Amino acid sequence: MHYVPMRKDFGLEQIFRRNLQRFNIAAGDNVLIAISGGLDSMSLLKLALEAGLHVSAFHYNYGLRGHDSLLDQILIEKECKKLQIPLFLKVASDHDFSAHAGIQVRARELRYNALEDCFIKGSFKAVFTAHHADDIAETVLMNLSRGTGISGLKGIPVSRSYIIRPLFNINKKAILNYAQWRGLAWREDQSNRSDKYTRNLFRNTVLPELEKSVPGLKSGLSKSALQVSSEWENFHFLIEKWRLSFVHECGPFQLYDPSELLAAPHPDAMGLRLFPEWNLSGVQWKDLIKALRVGRSGACFSGKYHDVMVYKSLIFYRAKSVSLPTNVFKNGLPDFFSFGNFSFMRGKKAGMPSFSLPNAAVINIKTPVQGQKLIFPDGVEKSLLKTLHKEAIHPWIRAAWPVFCDEQNAILAVPGFFSLTKSLQSENENDQVFSWFFS
Repeated sequence: MHYVPMRKDFGLEQIFRRNLQRFNIAAGDNVLIAISGGLDSMSLLKLALEAGLHVSAFHYNYGLRGHDSLLDQILIEKECKKLQIPLFLKVASDHDFSAHAGIQVRARELRYNALEDCFIKGSFKAVFTAHHADDIAETVLMNLSRGTGISGLKGIPVSRSYIIRPLFNINKKAILNYAQWRGLAWREDQSNRSDKYTRNLFRNTVLPELEKSVPGLKSGLSKSALQVSSEWENFHFLIEKWRLSFVHECGPFQLYDPSELLAAPHPDAMGLRLFPEWNLSGVQWKDLIKALRVGRSGACFSGKYHDVMVYKSLIFYRAKSVSLPTNVFKNGLPDFFSFGNFSFMRGKKAGMPSFSLPNAAVINIKTPVQGQKLIFPDGVEKSLLKTLHKEAIHPWIRAAWPVFCDEQNAILAVPGFFSLTKSLQSENENDQVFSWFFS
């Protein structure tokens, strides 16, 4: 008599299909499933087929476990052939792991890059990965141990862009029972038994020991992570709407009225969430908030990709600037040219400011330097930067304002503020006139 094991998967297929509805995935949709040959991904493959999805499989053979890696690949190829589903197979080369990142980090990077390439080239509605409730619980506990804060309490995202994790609320025990009930074939990764890697240490030792004292801990951590993830998404939705209400375009940079931010209970922490792309540290945000409170105009903060400035009780920010080179014209100025955000056209144009230049053989266009003087014919000297400052020109703009000089670096003109020909009251017909605009 053939023995049929007692079913103990607790209605796993029904839970799985409800999850598909949550992600707007229906029977007949094309999906790509990332499989390793292990219990979780082989179960996911079978569940997706039973739900009526058009399934393709993806496997990345890193070749890090020698013959075992090859056996994983052979099993996957055999099962995909038996199930008559397409398989996208990627085999790592020797130089793929020559990067400085750790092996696990590099493997993840290679896998997701290859998955994205397959997704873009194929006609898939989504990519499925086999992360389950226990994985989420492990991630939360690991993140807590690292002090990652509220963002770490989310665990592994249930979905991100085109990647979906439809086993997110199903535990390992139920998946194992399902696989045994269905008689599925899978391979155990022997490296998972080693506590060499942090995740394995939490999976094999830390969590089991904690569960002895706190039964249901994994389930509680997983449920908490899902709740935090939902709250986090709502928070970011509201944050983005709020941010759009007070961020304004302002020429080459953007400005932000921080009065609402300063009213928050913890404005530095709120700033980190509002503008993660600035890549400012927690310490920089504390200093920025302090500069706002004491009115320290001109305080600058540099992130990886952005420069941020406190100026006249506002926050200004822009993509990280590159210093402007000196433009040297040895054979006269062209009819149209640009310098940073300034553009110049020969002649007077209606509705545009203009300035005149003596017809010097060599003209250099530079940015202002500290201590540079405007010297008028009567001997009066004025600081160039102070002159721009008195006209309330923003520091970032005045630092990049074009200064036209002769071969000896004497100032010939500063558009909008100084023209040597006008200072001399010259009517020389050889003077050059240019209109200009700022964009």
